[in-house]
Amino acid sequence: MSSSATLRRRGAKWFQLEMRGSRGAISSECESRCYLLQQEKRFNGKRFFTSERPDPFARRPNQICDPYGQGGKPLSLEDSKQLLLMLDEGWELDCDGEDTPKALFREYHHRDYIRASVFISKIAAVGDLNNHYPTISLERKLLSREKRWEITTTIRCHTVTLAGLSRNDFHVAMLIDVEAARPEISQLLFEYET
Repeated sequence: MSSSATLRRRGAKWFQLEMRGSRGAISSECESRCYLLQQEKRFNGKRFFTSERPDPFARRPNQICDPYGQGGKPLSLEDSKQLLLMLDEGWELDCDGEDTPKALFREYHHRDYIRASVFISKIAAVGDLNNHYPTISLERKLLSREKRWEITTTIRCHTVTLAGLSRNDFHVAMLIDVEAARPEISQLLFEYET
């Protein structure tokens, strides 16, 4: 190797070491200046932001999230009644004395608690796969007139963000109807003779 190449290599190494050392001095000086600037910008415990360090909350979203395409409003009673015609019998609207329905619900009856629990797991899978979760409740009621116990699963579809119903609730209700009609699921249900 020639002596000029060795000198260049040594020179490059020396330059790197020198820069590394000076960079450390520059960075520590810069950190101390930044700390002083931060201390100067504090006022009554609040920090003011500059163009070098912008406010992280300055760019807030200015549009309302509307994932259901309804303008942030729940379905009206007329629209809900029209969509209710597409579902199986048994689904009802929970209007609660108002013009807009709050929920869509249906009750299913079972012979025993275990079958009802299996049914709930199947319905929960429908909600999970569609990323729209109905409220599911399991209840054992005493019917005093008939002198028997009744195991009931109640499914309530509603959209919390709209405080009412969306078309997605009716879609999930339709998928629950399809799931409940499957032979292995329909044997978990019990229809009382009237």
